[in-house]
Amino acid sequence: MDGGLQILTHQGKWINVHIPPHAILIQLGDQLESHIHRVLVGSYKTRRISIGTLHGPSINKFVAPTSEFVDDTHPPAYRGITYSEALEANDRYEIEVQSCIEQLRILPAVV
Repeated sequence: MDGGLQILTHQGKWINVHIPPHAILIQLGDQLESHIHRVLVGSYKTRRISIGTLHGPSINKFVAPTSEFVDDTHPPAYRGITYSEALEANDRYEIEVQSCIEQLRILPAVV
């Protein structure tokens, strides 16, 4: 293959992703665990269309672990944040970390 989508394996190797003709590939970003990926532009003449869209709650919506799954035995792993703060963190940490969600991780208490 002379270009196209590639993902980075856990071993640090870039591999090509085969996308069948007429298929639609959807990358969900940090909504689910996502692969580090890149697109190489090749010399072959294949049409590729990329569409970027943003979906999320209202800008001031507070997002946090639901109380249904959090208790003294199962404390939250991440702190809550407004969607606006999440967008700002994503821009701020774009280069330094793979995902801005790591900036929200609550470290375990040292006993």
